[in-house]
Amino acid sequence: MIVGRGGGAVATNTAMGNKALQANSSGSNCAAFGYEALFVNNSNNNTAFGYQALKINSDGEKNVAVGTGSMTLNEDGVKNVAMGMNSLQNNTVGNENVCVGHYAGFNCLGTGNVLIGAAPDENATNVTYAPPNITGDNQLVIGASTEAWIRGNSSFDVTIPNGLTVDGDTILN
Repeated sequence: MIVGRGGGAVATNTAMGNKALQANSSGSNCAAFGYEALFVNNSNNNTAFGYQALKINSDGEKNVAVGTGSMTLNEDGVKNVAMGMNSLQNNTVGNENVCVGHYAGFNCLGTGNVLIGAAPDENATNVTYAPPNITGDNQLVIGASTEAWIRGNSSFDVTIPNGLTVDGDTILN
């Protein structure tokens, strides 16, 4: 069990948990809570909370991972936010992604993607498990299980795949 600064004994780090920040060489301003949270880390300003959260983070900076297995394989990705078990797990180099929900963005490899909602079946049948183009950038998926309420593509076009009800005034330009 580690309680303290973790590997490298960098004064600005906080580690709590077995192997938390253990292989940290020079990363600073990091907080790791949980078994193997930020286990391999060489970068600054990362926060990991949960079993193997941000486990392999070679050069990724300014990331936040909350939940068991969230952002486990991040290598160089920066400015990502993953909240939920196994969220954004396979991202290695994508930047500025936001994935919120159980397995949200599990197979998201691009940059600037937003996936919100749980993928309860933990596979590609769920709309938030991966964006439509797993290596694509700037995509939006808000949904639950196998259905999406809203989708957006890299051209910032928005699709509402089902009915839309507007209660009140609407202005379209």
